[in-house]
Amino acid sequence: MNVFSLLVKGIYSPKDIARARFTGIGKAILFIFLLSIIAAVPQGYHMSQEISHAMSGFQQVIKKDLPDFSIEKGQLQADQKTPIEKEENGITIFFDPAEKIKTSEIETKQTAIALLKDKAVISIGGQMTDVPYQLLGGTLSKDELINVMKQNQAIIIPVICVLLYLSTAALMFISATFLAMLGTLMKRMQQKELSFQMLWKLSAYSLTLTTVFFAIMSALKTPVANSFLLNWAINFIFLYLVLKEIPAKK
Repeated sequence: MNVFSLLVKGIYSPKDIARARFTGIGKAILFIFLLSIIAAVPQGYHMSQEISHAMSGFQQVIKKDLPDFSIEKGQLQADQKTPIEKEENGITIFFDPAEKIKTSEIETKQTAIALLKDKAVISIGGQMTDVPYQLLGGTLSKDELINVMKQNQAIIIPVICVLLYLSTAALMFISATFLAMLGTLMKRMQQKELSFQMLWKLSAYSLTLTTVFFAIMSALKTPVANSFLLNWAINFIFLYLVLKEIPAKK
């Protein structure tokens, strides 16, 4: 079977997946990369939309609502002693050269960008990233910063999407390995003669059902209760059913 046939069979047929234990390890690795694409595309699309709206809103707030400022030698320079908080396009923007705002306050926002004394802080879904002004290099005025953002928006989104895909692929490989480790216990219980490499391949193919399900839920922006436990319960049960289809050792 090719990887696309395995993708279809992996949704409903433990028997066919059990037969795939004799496929090459390269096909299983390729399959993991295919699953990673399926998992990452809905997330990447929604994240791209959020980032695009966030950057657009950020530019509007800088232009209309923030006082004149500049970034010199890695420091934010402005005649503003009290913090400013604005919201645009679903993003909260903090302007706080004196750094009176607590990090925890930024973290509570769904999407936020904070311009602090020596860095910008980006918070998306509670995940915070610091961007030191030193990375921008040289001196930037308010208008120059807006132009830099416009010029780099077309680069930032693809880079973030690539990083998302790579992190998803890494998580898929880790998940397949962990499931294969659980599989070693199941094979002993069922008295099956399987090498760890075979278990790893079967585990990789057994991730299909949950990957497709959660990708659909992500595309529909529908949260799933207890998703972590549900994901692993389904993976475990599917691999268990796959191993049952393999003849026991004599």
